[in-house]
Amino acid sequence: MRIKICGITRIEDALMAGNLGAWAVGFIFAPSSSRRLSPEKAREISECIERHCPDLLRIGVFLDQSEEFISGVAGLCNLDSIQFHGKESPEFVKRFSGILKIKAFTVDGSLSFRDMISRINSYRDCIPLLDLPKDRDISQDILIDIATELRDSEINFIIAGGIDSTNICSFLKLKPFAIDISRGVEISPGIKDEVKMKELFSLVKGDDADVQ
Repeated sequence: MRIKICGITRIEDALMAGNLGAWAVGFIFAPSSSRRLSPEKAREISECIERHCPDLLRIGVFLDQSEEFISGVAGLCNLDSIQFHGKESPEFVKRFSGILKIKAFTVDGSLSFRDMISRINSYRDCIPLLDLPKDRDISQDILIDIATELRDSEINFIIAGGIDSTNICSFLKLKPFAIDISRGVEISPGIKDEVKMKELFSLVKGDDADVQ
């Protein structure tokens, strides 16, 4: 199972994720985020990943930022993927070519499955990421219901939203393209916890996880 550890702010956390078998790490550039990373710091971490964990993907998370800013950061930090986490239009997202693109969709129960599919299909060259709203207490059951329908419709997706070692098994059963985890393995925003990381990867990878 592909695991993305998002909200990386420290070199040691990025390397720990890579050594435990993560598929990707996420650098958040949204100004409003408590895990926001400067492009210069992200470049420093990215260069270290290139040297020590070259197979670990580097994903930049952006929120309604300009094309110039996104392109500049992607080049500076040698990003492998761009994640659009705001209200970016399909036309805007289409301008970015030659790179893996992820488009986040907030699941709050306000849209029917048909309407959600319609929105997802409008971003034709993106992998959809399902997430829960940060400012409301929405049940994970709604998230799981939508994800189940996507799976049954044979649509690849990434899933996020309060996932940690206590509930990850429910999400593994959905067989998503990837699982995105941030606060579920943290001590505080942007600071990852070694014990939580090892516990989570043990559940995901079993005997294949390097958790010694």
